Amino acid sequence: MELLFTGSFDEAKQKAKMENRYLLVNVQKETVFNSQLLNRDTWSNEAVKDLVRRYYLLWQVYEDTRKCADYSMWYQAYEMPHVAILDPRTGERMAVKEGHIPPEVMRSWRS
Repeated sequence: MELLFTGSFDEAKQKAKMENRYLLVNVQKETVFNSQLLNRDTWSNEAVKDLVRRYYLLWQVYEDTRKCADYSMWYQAYEMPHVAILDPRTGERMAVKEGHIPPEVMRSWRS
């Protein structure tokens, strides 16, 4: 997906900070159907893509990877998929949504 930043959690925070955007974290689990729905329906929605391009740096990881371990050390993800907005300057988690997030809900979600 063209919206994704593929580096580490720390690299994502630094890039978001440099670009003066919020970090949009998406933790997924491969075996959870809602994670697949999020990719198929929400992240592929043109209005959501536009929202992400304007305000966020999107960092998506699977919950059982080393990259996710760095995020999980500081933040809890209870249900998959897990989507959070972080302020990259302070590390504050400003908002979180878990489970299926339809495109119409994501489009209205601004920091």
